[in-house]
Amino acid sequence: MSTTLLPASILPGLMEVSLRSKVNAQWLFDRAGIDADIVGRSDRFIRLEQLDELLFTAFTQSDDALFGLHVGADNHYGNLDLLGNLMATAATLEQGLAVLFCYKDLLVPYLRFSLTHNGGRARLAVTSQEPALRFLATRTHNELIVATMVSIGRSLLGGEMPVRAVGFVHSSPPTPLLSEYQRFFACDLLFDQSENAIEFDTSLLSLPLPGAYPKYHQRLQQAAEQMRDGLNRAAGISGRVMEQL
Repeated sequence: MSTTLLPASILPGLMEVSLRSKVNAQWLFDRAGIDADIVGRSDRFIRLEQLDELLFTAFTQSDDALFGLHVGADNHYGNLDLLGNLMATAATLEQGLAVLFCYKDLLVPYLRFSLTHNGGRARLAVTSQEPALRFLATRTHNELIVATMVSIGRSLLGGEMPVRAVGFVHSSPPTPLLSEYQRFFACDLLFDQSENAIEFDTSLLSLPLPGAYPKYHQRLQQAAEQMRDGLNRAAGISGRVMEQL
């Protein structure tokens, strides 16, 4: 039996989330049982339960009614650690998304992505694979993941990514908050959906990425394979230890 782990290299980004929520980072990391010595290291790991404690606490302690939207709106592929740079150096947006599907477990193993086509539109959707994680059931997470998909798409394409519609699992927020949704997404807003998703013209998928760099991409892919192998080994060891307890 194995357990799901994440590389500790993602922790600086999570520290930024804690700062945005105005929660003391040291208190939050101590609460989740995370040692400061592992922060930023790709050869050390955290458990999903620790991630849940970090994000759920940050989400619920924030006094920003649109915390997820604001954090997601400020995201950039560079915030996604190795995965983001691997996506950015792909040849086209479609190939960048293929990288996401292949290596998403380096960053978000608890999510499942899908890309479908309907006429001239593409739909990138995301659903949860870990219902026990508390932060996934929050409106804040829905806003964060949808806004992040749009922000990452814009940063990959050099700034522009027209979106036709966005869908959220949660119900419509209070009317005063909708203006901020519209200001950022600038498209149709759909609520009470079966999954969080964004819709855009399929023509965007074939656009070349300005960061395309085949040789560097190949090197990053090797690093991603090594990191994934390390995660799998560590998860297997952790699982065997848990079986002995």
